Amino acid sequence: MATALQELRANPEAAIQAHDFFVDVRGFRPTANGVRCELGGAVTLAESAKPENGVTRLTLEAGGNDYFFPWVNRGIGEVVVPINAPNGTIVVTGGMNGTAFQANRSGTNIIFYHDADNRYLGQLKQPEGAQLCRIEPSLYQKIPYGETLMQSIGGGCVYLYQMICVRHSGKWKVVYSGILLGPGINMPILRSFTPGVSKFLASFED
Repeated sequence: MATALQELRANPEAAIQAHDFFVDVRGFRPTANGVRCELGGAVTLAESAKPENGVTRLTLEAGGNDYFFPWVNRGIGEVVVPINAPNGTIVVTGGMNGTAFQANRSGTNIIFYHDADNRYLGQLKQPEGAQLCRIEPSLYQKIPYGETLMQSIGGGCVYLYQMICVRHSGKWKVVYSGILLGPGINMPILRSFTPGVSKFLASFED
């Protein structure tokens, strides 16, 4: 029987209907790449042995065939991924809440950007190449489920939108989950929530 991560690689649109995912980014240390800009890199993804309150936790280890780009406070995180990556390749970032996702084609690479506060890409640095996709909060935060849940539960919990990009059938597919985390260094997963009308956000070609 396929695991949740295997299903995500094989068919992201179907997998995201059956599973929710949270990316625990603590296993990767980005490198500085300018003022308030950081560079991610290739990673190996592993999944939790069993879901935590219905959510599969994905952990990172540097080096591998998948990719990670970080959230940077008041800044920009990015990663460079070769075009024509194999189907099943996954690109992940930290949780999003008011930030923007962008992918650009530059030569033989795709550059993925995490634009903090939906405002620093173009200010701190200019994006390279031609824009393929941009997902802003107005698209993924149309319905304030997360904020409503956080206020009703309280106790220092936080909500986020976990975006994941998967290469499938020659295209990049962007899917996402709504996640509620409890307080503490271990980031306990309290529950998932429906992030919007659809958990499929976008697709784009190289």
